[in-house]
Amino acid sequence: MKTIEEFDYFRDVPLVAVQQMDTPAARLSKGMYEVWIKPAGNAAMSTAFALLLLHHYQGVNDDESLLEPVSKYDRLASEFVPGVPSAAVGFRFSLLDTANGPVVSAVFGKKSDMSDFDDVCLEASD
Repeated sequence: MKTIEEFDYFRDVPLVAVQQMDTPAARLSKGMYEVWIKPAGNAAMSTAFALLLLHHYQGVNDDESLLEPVSKYDRLASEFVPGVPSAAVGFRFSLLDTANGPVVSAVFGKKSDMSDFDDVCLEASD
């Protein structure tokens, strides 16, 4: 499992992106990837904080989004979807309740393949 340390900071909380290998989206194995974005060092994340974080990321596919961290999405694309221009990568963000508390899930892949994602169940499998 690949982990991107210091992936982002949100409200002064360092975040990591941890690749998931055994989730419905990852198992679909049609060029889609999933990472869980969570606080560094296995720190607990409250549901309220997770909802704020989810809201922070959800504008990624909105061309009119005022969100700053577009470079973070480019980094995910270049780390996990090599050879595909970042503009051709689509993202879906969701909040998952896992055994270790809430996490923000980012499922991504080529925009042309993301329509397959709509048929995948988004239940955590940890």
